[in-house]
Amino acid sequence: MLYDRGALRRALRDLRKRLRREGRVPAALVERLAAQVERSCERARRREAARPLPEYPADLPVVAHRETIERAILEHQVVVIAGETGSGKTT
Repeated sequence: MLYDRGALRRALRDLRKRLRREGRVPAALVERLAAQVERSCERARRREAARPLPEYPADLPVVAHRETIERAILEHQVVVIAGETGSGKTT
């Protein structure tokens, strides 16, 4: 995760320095870094699993144009959607 990136890079940099300086790195330090990486990956997996899926209520008029709007958003930097109040534009 981005949150862990700085600490993990520093730990890896320190291991590399130690390897160059001493010619080896204690297995315990490598295992500790591997555990930190795994914890970060697990947090990312949990976060992804907890992400809510969008819902598109069929009774909103804008939902009929969902694919067209999605394609426009993917193809253009700015997309302006205009419609009546209550048509579901923010959905």
